[in-house]
Amino acid sequence: WSHANVLFIIALASVACCDSRAGEHWRARIHFQPHEGWMNDPNGPVYFQGEYHLFFQYVPGAANPQGTKVWGHATSTDLVHWQERKVAIHADTEWDIGGVFSGSILHTDPPLAVYTCVSADGTQRQCAATAAQRNSLDEWTKFSAPLAAAAPSTLGVPRTEFRDPSETVLCLDGKPQCVLVGASLNATVGAALLYRRSADPRASEPWRYEGEFHTALTRAGRMWECPDLACVRETCILKVSGDKTGTDFYGVGSVARGRWRVGAAEVGTSARTVLDYGTYYAGKSF
Repeated sequence: WSHANVLFIIALASVACCDSRAGEHWRARIHFQPHEGWMNDPNGPVYFQGEYHLFFQYVPGAANPQGTKVWGHATSTDLVHWQERKVAIHADTEWDIGGVFSGSILHTDPPLAVYTCVSADGTQRQCAATAAQRNSLDEWTKFSAPLAAAAPSTLGVPRTEFRDPSETVLCLDGKPQCVLVGASLNATVGAALLYRRSADPRASEPWRYEGEFHTALTRAGRMWECPDLACVRETCILKVSGDKTGTDFYGVGSVARGRWRVGAAEVGTSARTVLDYGTYYAGKSF
C-alpha cells in the first residue's frame, strides 16, 4: 500500500451501450467507463500490487440506477488506460440482496472491503469481506453477518439512512481502527458517525460505536453520504455528499480524540465549501 490521501476520484454516473464497439463517439476517453450498464459512486480506490484498483457502484445490463447494485472493478497502471475486471462483490446474501452499496477498501492484511449491505426491505447495514487471495483483489469472502446492524436507537437514524463506511480514521484512543459511516440524525441533521472495528481484519466482531465524529446543520443537508477524511500532516479535509443536494461539501480542520475540530472552514457553511460546481458527487480520496 502507498500514496498519500491527496487525490479525489469523483463519481461519474454513466450508461454505456450494450456493445462496447457501438457508439464509441459517445464513450468517455479519459474517465473509466464499463463496457455496458450503469455506474456511479467510486468505491475503495486503492494502489495495490503495482496497480491502481477502482471499485464502483454498478448495475450490469441496466440503463438506470434502479437495479440491484454490485461492486464493479477495474485496474490501471497509469490512471488513464483501464482494464475492466469481473464483478468483485455480488448481491447474493440475505443482508445484501437489495444491493451492495458504497464503501471502502481498508489497508489491512488481508485487504478488507467495508460496504453498506441492503436487505430486501431496504434496511441498510454495514458489512465486510476480506480478499480471498493475498495478492489479488478479484475475489472476496464475505462475513456471515453485518458488523454494524444499526445506529444507536437514541440517534433516531432511519433504517434507510445509515450508509457508506469510509477508510480508516483514528479512534478516541488514537488507534487507526475506526471508520466513518454517513447518517441522518432524527431524519433532520446530517452526521458522520465513528465506529471501531476489530484490529484483526479477519475477525467477525461487531463494530463498536464511538460517538458522533461530526454533525452540523448546514447546506450539506439532513443526510450525509460518503463521508471521507483526507489528512496531510495535521491539516485535514472532511468531505461529505449532501443527499438531495447532488453536491459534495467539505470543511478544513483537524482530528483530536476521535472528533472533528473545525478549523479554517465548517462543512457546507458557505459557497466556498462546495468542492466543485460541476457534476460532482460521492468523491473519494486516496
